[in-house]
Amino acid sequence: MNRLLFILICISQSIFAQSLSVSFSGQVMCKRKVNQVGFLSTGSFNSDNYFKIQLSDSSGSFTKPFELTRFTNSSFQNIAFVLHDTTYLGTKYRIRAVSTSPVIIGNDNGIRIVIERAYQC
Repeated sequence: MNRLLFILICISQSIFAQSLSVSFSGQVMCKRKVNQVGFLSTGSFNSDNYFKIQLSDSSGSFTKPFELTRFTNSSFQNIAFVLHDTTYLGTKYRIRAVSTSPVIIGNDNGIRIVIERAYQC
């Protein structure tokens, strides 16, 4: 009986598990220009949830992430945003997606992103 209960709990958790991922096809993002990332969510989220695309600091750390954009519709495939002119130039940035209800922190995009001035792109 205990074994059956354990199996049922494991199955129910895997059915309702949420995940978030972002992808970026290039290696360079440009300040003051429209940039796009791919977004994918799986599982169910609460009605008060919203998703955020976050940018790491210039060393790739998410200790104090910068919010690039937020949205509520999980059916988006490509998310567009503009990097502010105040974003530091750098070669080790990363991006990730997070949700608010429930709180899920997705993995980062897996590669370094270079942020350049608009005229360099």
